[in-house]
Amino acid sequence: MILRERGEYNIQDDESSGEEEKEDREGAYPCEGELMMIRRTLNNHPSVNHETQRENIFHIRCKLLENICSLIVDNGSCCNCCSTKMVEKLNLQLVPHPKSYKLQWINEDGELTVDKRVKVSLYVGNYKDEILCDVVPMEACHILLGRQWKFDKKVMHNGLTNEITFTHKENKVLFYPLTPSQVVKDQVQMKPKRENERKKKKIEKAEKDLKEKAEAWEKSVPSHKEGPIGLPPVRGIEHQIDLVPGASLPNRPTYRTNPEETKEIESQVQELLEKGWVQKSLSPSVVPVLLVPKKDGK
Repeated sequence: MILRERGEYNIQDDESSGEEEKEDREGAYPCEGELMMIRRTLNNHPSVNHETQRENIFHIRCKLLENICSLIVDNGSCCNCCSTKMVEKLNLQLVPHPKSYKLQWINEDGELTVDKRVKVSLYVGNYKDEILCDVVPMEACHILLGRQWKFDKKVMHNGLTNEITFTHKENKVLFYPLTPSQVVKDQVQMKPKRENERKKKKIEKAEKDLKEKAEAWEKSVPSHKEGPIGLPPVRGIEHQIDLVPGASLPNRPTYRTNPEETKEIESQVQELLEKGWVQKSLSPSVVPVLLVPKKDGK
């Protein structure tokens, strides 16, 4: 609508100029496909006939290393952020943050120090860009573009259609948002993946704890193959054989052994002496040694 000198309004001229301006912009629709990993639900399920953007923040899907990721443009965020889980899964290269800072709103674990960032190469339609993002443990989305990106791209946000217009390499780009039903569909698809990831984390944590306990036990207790070193400690009950006074001890000739058996007896006795399981005795009484072959013949 244009106000002329005589106070007249011309709606047609304004509409035609808006159409010409819209033709100059390059539209970018959300990428199709399943999201790469979990994100926490942000809104309630809309009704079947309720597809307006009145209660929706700007959601869109983008591609990052051929993976479909969720992206939110939020004017309330002072920085560009990306999810820690996404960085770990895609094995992106982290760099130290030149000006580390603390956040408190991003999760429920209290104050959080942000000291790492990463460069993400994403594209939506024909729009391709590399953006520096701070790495934070958020679950709302994979990538969150805030005031920094909006300022650099001279972003214009249409509050009615929830569409975003900006300039990239001297070209105008138009982002179309996901509909409320598409947002809910993503959330429904990601619910089983979220549950599976939680179960996987619990299993990994249990396995890690069990491994740590096993390693600690092995360090504190000798291996079952080697056994403990030395004689067992003195206990409250000691067993002994009461001899009859004046009785003569049996005196039998020693058993003869061949050279191979003698060598094996000497080897085993020496091993027991080294472990401290037996000690040299000066008693005049001895007991015979019997060699019994094992099941494997040794």
